[in-house]
Amino acid sequence: MRFLFCALASHGYVYPAISIAQELQQRGHEVAFVTGKAFAQVLAETGIRRIRFGPTDGDSFTKKFFGLVPEIVRQVKHIQYAYNSFPPDVLVATPLTIGPLIASRQLNIPAAVIGLAAYLWPTWNQAQTAPQTDQEAFRKHIHDGLIDYYLQACQIFGIAPPLEAITNYQNTPLLGDIYLLRSVPSLQGDTDLLPERVHLVGACHWEPQATLDSELLQWMQRPGTTGLPLIFVQHGTHLRPGVPDFLPNLFQAVTHLPVRIVTAVSHGHFDANTLPENVYIQEHISHNAILPYADAVIALGSTNPVLGTLVHGLPMLLIPNAGEELFVAELCQHAGVAISRPIHNSYRNEGTPENVTPEKLRQAVQEVLANVSLRDNARRLQAAFQQVQHNHTASTLLEMLAVEQGPLFRSQTGAMGDLSPLALAHL
Repeated sequence: MRFLFCALASHGYVYPAISIAQELQQRGHEVAFVTGKAFAQVLAETGIRRIRFGPTDGDSFTKKFFGLVPEIVRQVKHIQYAYNSFPPDVLVATPLTIGPLIASRQLNIPAAVIGLAAYLWPTWNQAQTAPQTDQEAFRKHIHDGLIDYYLQACQIFGIAPPLEAITNYQNTPLLGDIYLLRSVPSLQGDTDLLPERVHLVGACHWEPQATLDSELLQWMQRPGTTGLPLIFVQHGTHLRPGVPDFLPNLFQAVTHLPVRIVTAVSHGHFDANTLPENVYIQEHISHNAILPYADAVIALGSTNPVLGTLVHGLPMLLIPNAGEELFVAELCQHAGVAISRPIHNSYRNEGTPENVTPEKLRQAVQEVLANVSLRDNARRLQAAFQQVQHNHTASTLLEMLAVEQGPLFRSQTGAMGDLSPLALAHL
């Protein structure tokens, strides 16, 4: 069987797709990727084929322009070009990629979507139902915006939109034929509200092998500091425009605390000479390399850092500033594995800088280290993720989709078995 992964060109989307693709390869299937040129090397190093976009290999699957119709057209054209040399049995999309959903209907190939740690779309039945909360209104806003792009692309490619599905959020086209939610029941909570095409598949977490550099290791092993708790701060790649950076306040908050702070930050201007002695900054630090040394994590709340932290069984202080981050942070707080201090409330489009004053952050850092229940719950969630065999569920569901060539529902896949070898010879 052949699986074509269509991933938005960002680590948060390419890496989980690689994790599932590698499992499918181990089962004997063929896999390939269409994504941006920036990921050509990492895919080559993992032994996965990336299909170029035409003879000149133009840009496509660009995160910055994901919702613009010209970018959706480029995605479809890239998939069409790949189809000539690699006709797949299944297209595997990632969130915010509309092109694969259009190509699925155009080429009559089923599509799966690898989701995030939180389900983003509305869960009630009728699209015309008025939202009852700010969160519901925000879910409707982001869903309906993407559906608008989807309908525009349908019109460009002469595809009749599935109007009945668009009027029912439980059957939205954004699900594809199957939606792989990167979660477990103990994190997600009530799964009965989710559409039937949504399946929980565990973390699907992957990163390239990496080690800590010698300078950071020496800093961590300074005399008199090795017994201090170590907190890893995953700053993320962007903050919402107009939202203040929380790092200066965090550094002020921990100056006199008996902790070590290791920070991965790809932007911002920090003078190493003015940093507290217990703070270390580096542009990029692999999660898999640093987390075995960590006692807790501070992050914005996007899926990959959060799932990487939970896989290691660590408590978190989350400082969300955008939609997905708020959803994930709320799930983690409800599961008792994180403290959430939003710096922006996307539901109301309001900044909340009062949550991240130096004093508030100092209190939160002390609580995340001292609260035994946070750590115990994080370890319970770690065990829950470990029970979902590494990418096993996701790969089996994709095999079933390749065989069935149509939507798969939770109520029909409870006794699906393990499938393979080669999906039991296609049944």
